[in-house]
Amino acid sequence: MFRILTLLAAALLLVLGVPATASAAPPVVSPGMKWTPENKPDPGAFCSMSAVGTDQFGNPVAFTAAHCIANVKGKVGDPIFAFDNVAAGPLGTVATLNPDIDYAVIKLAPGVGMKSAGVVTVNSIGKHPVPPGTMLCKGGATSGKTCGPATFPDQMLVDTLVIGGPGDSGAALVQGTALIGHVQGFQYVPPAFTFVRFDVVQQDLAKKGAVGAGFVPAK
Repeated sequence: MFRILTLLAAALLLVLGVPATASAAPPVVSPGMKWTPENKPDPGAFCSMSAVGTDQFGNPVAFTAAHCIANVKGKVGDPIFAFDNVAAGPLGTVATLNPDIDYAVIKLAPGVGMKSAGVVTVNSIGKHPVPPGTMLCKGGATSGKTCGPATFPDQMLVDTLVIGGPGDSGAALVQGTALIGHVQGFQYVPPAFTFVRFDVVQQDLAKKGAVGAGFVPAK
């Protein structure tokens, strides 16, 4: 009898245009998304996603700052989560980690979507070095989109006057919609907000043949 009633109820829902069961939409990763390496995060324990896309091996990947993972003694293989929806399960796992350069590659889980447009849009890769005075913008989970000039490029970083704050670590730095790098931190002498150069990240990944090599941003 219970089986018959259940089937009748499901049929009635379909007739009325209401699905018998509802499922949550799969998460979508985009530049500036707030993420955490902890499945029970503290209120301030989050960082930002940089660009998302695919690598030369066909892996769906996202980039961010390594110190967000290293600071909680994370390692390759650890899961990461959407800060605002930890209950949905892992967005993916740490696939490549280089604390010296300060970048991490997240291999996204099956079913996780990708979108080039977030706090900023990233749909191509920019050129280095970036001349001083070039206007750049970053899109972070904390301070949103902020813009300012590049002040000085060095071998690994781009120094800028693009303001950021706690939680923006890993956020994409763009020239228009072209990826230049991601938020690393702040230096006092000379005063500047610093960003890891993406060309340095690319070179390191290519040398290792690691997940994330040959990256192409989502369109």
